[in-house]
Amino acid sequence: MKKKTIYIFLLGFIMLQQAYAQQTSAKYMEQSIDGYIHLYFDQQYYLVDKNCVYKTFTRVIKYDKKDGGFNSFFTDYYNNNQSALTGKYQGGKKQGEFKGFYENGIPKFTINFKDNLPIGDWKYFYPSGNIWLNLAYKNGQIFIKSYFDEKGRQQIKDGKGILKLIESVYDFNEFGYTGISFEGRVKDGKPEGIWSSNLVYSRSPSEYIGVERFEDGKFKISNYNYPKNFSQKSSLVKFHPVFTAENAQALTFKNCTIDDNQGYNFYLQNYLNSTI
Repeated sequence: MKKKTIYIFLLGFIMLQQAYAQQTSAKYMEQSIDGYIHLYFDQQYYLVDKNCVYKTFTRVIKYDKKDGGFNSFFTDYYNNNQSALTGKYQGGKKQGEFKGFYENGIPKFTINFKDNLPIGDWKYFYPSGNIWLNLAYKNGQIFIKSYFDEKGRQQIKDGKGILKLIESVYDFNEFGYTGISFEGRVKDGKPEGIWSSNLVYSRSPSEYIGVERFEDGKFKISNYNYPKNFSQKSSLVKFHPVFTAENAQALTFKNCTIDDNQGYNFYLQNYLNSTI
């Protein structure tokens, strides 16, 4: 146990030294004109160095130094200078319409917020420009209006049908899956009955991990055999793509290493902590 503790301490010390060395020389932010700043993010909206190979977005926005938080209209740009996301923050909160775009300029989604909370119509589009998913938030509850698969076939109409969605997983995991798929029935715009979940792999068939049960749009129970010790009172199901730009508000940085970018260091830290 003593040797193990010393090893973990030394590993943590080395990782801390590497992080500090990169942090002191990294450039995560630059001043622009008229009070705007440039912030540099990776694909998950963690801050990275301006010249990092993993830099995916540059955000042009104003930041309130007094109260903290974003405070202006903004635009995120891809590395090819094409707009990736536009929207507005007021007093550190998302307000109004946010528009996302693919790298070729085709609309990706249009979503709405009020005081940081989702509200109103949310629409998603395929890279072809065809409609993918149309839903609405009312009083904090989600209503799925329509859904089309990649071949253009309508699977949900007037709030009734079957929804299938894959949530991408970017960070390292010991099993090697790259996403989690969810599939289930929609009734009156709300999830109903049994929803199944599967781990998605890039080079092998998907793997069933369990189901969840919904009644009148409300989650009731799950029976997952993975993740280990996952509570039956918790839900994994997502009904629309995750808004990764949410991470930008935390202004959390990552070092420009493959281990940090792919979440291996975070995984290793959690693994070591769980084995002590």
